[in-house]
Amino acid sequence: MTTLLGLLSLAQGFTPAISVTITALVIDTVVNAIRSVPHNTSLIWLPVGLQLGITLLSSLLSTLSNIVQQLLQEQVEPRAVGYPQESRHAGPGIF
Repeated sequence: MTTLLGLLSLAQGFTPAISVTITALVIDTVVNAIRSVPHNTSLIWLPVGLQLGITLLSSLLSTLSNIVQQLLQEQVEPRAVGYPQESRHAGPGIF
């Protein structure tokens, strides 16, 4: 479970770089489409679709990461029940 969380975090780390690269491709494609004599907008759709795909992938990875974190928390929580816990509701003068 921890390894899966690490892999998800690693994948989430790469998605911004991929998104920036695709955004540059979108801008270049739009500029080229504007410069062409008959404006060819059909070339724009591939990079836009890629950008949509990476955005959806980023959202999916975030959701999966949250699920795995919750599952890990549920696995660790029963082990901590037997240990004495610090008082979280102590008054202001009690340390």
